[in-house]
Amino acid sequence: MRIAFWGEETGSGTTSNMLVISEVFAWKAKQRAHRSNNSIRVEQMPEFIDCGSRTDEGTRQLLREADLVIVNARQSKHMLDRFFLDLPGVSQNSFFLIGSYFHGDIYNRANIERIYRIPQERIGVIPYNSEFRYACESGKQREFMRVERRKIYKEFRGSEQTRELFKEVRRTVGALQKILIQIEEGEKNYGNCI
Repeated sequence: MRIAFWGEETGSGTTSNMLVISEVFAWKAKQRAHRSNNSIRVEQMPEFIDCGSRTDEGTRQLLREADLVIVNARQSKHMLDRFFLDLPGVSQNSFFLIGSYFHGDIYNRANIERIYRIPQERIGVIPYNSEFRYACESGKQREFMRVERRKIYKEFRGSEQTRELFKEVRRTVGALQKILIQIEEGEKNYGNCI
């Protein structure tokens, strides 16, 4: 399985969001393998492709060939209108990831789903987290995820903001895993959209 991450805007966090999603994918796969004692099968990790915000022919080819395209967007009316209204080919076959998400914004997940008629299983969020933002700016996303995951799930501590980040990332990864199962079973074609 190939998952391509693409964002229309440079600096919208596409790479950082891809790293977070891939870390949680790996962590959940490791948990399942541990619970099953590796007796059933080792889950194959999808290949994650970072397309950034490029629009050249090579990038378009990668996006066409991907099994799933995750469109990274900001939580702004202009950006959302562009994705959902001006680029209908993108919206029909993609999973949408809203980065630096604020639940209290007028364009929260529920309103985005309602306004743009996006099924809830096709949209995920990465809540804004100042510590995560700093880790991204320092190139330490993986270290942040490892340390904070340990704090939350083993030591039962960690900030409310970070617990919310992990909750939403796990929810998003769960939705992506369901889509990947549908793709494997040939039920839906979410890729080949740009």
